[in-house]
Amino acid sequence: GTGILAQNNTGGTNVYNNSDVNVSGAGTGVNLVNNTGATNTFNTIDIDVTGTGAGFAASGGGTLAATGTNTVTTTTGTAINLNGITSTATTFSEVDTTGAANAVIIDNVTGPVTIGSTGADPPRTICMPARAASRSAAPRQNGSSTRVKRSPGCMRTARMSSAPAGT
Repeated sequence: GTGILAQNNTGGTNVYNNSDVNVSGAGTGVNLVNNTGATNTFNTIDIDVTGTGAGFAASGGGTLAATGTNTVTTTTGTAINLNGITSTATTFSEVDTTGAANAVIIDNVTGPVTIGSTGADPPRTICMPARAASRSAAPRQNGSSTRVKRSPGCMRTARMSSAPAGT
């Protein structure tokens, strides 16, 4: 099953504070689907998915904000998949996946998404599968889209953002 599901909301705000989500199998930790007109706000969330399920997925409209310490850990599922949403202050402090084809996918997102720490916070760690190192390890920019494919091992980062330079 899914840990948190918000689907087909046309207005209003859903707020999730200090959430600890544990899912196994093919379930998704957080799944936000078709929420055009609605806002989903997360204030510190820890997602742990064992199996093939995704960690945090949002698609089909709506506004997303994730503040505080937000961590996502998956086994073989994509850790973060954002597509067709608006982001306001969305930050994932730590992302860890041991076998996903794509650890982080950000497509058609309006507004900033930060992976890693911000400001004076210490650097965070992003871990991706150690296999298939021949694939692109660098983010690929295409308009407002960023796709991070597999890179070997872990990297420490101060900030990775999908926002255009200067914003």
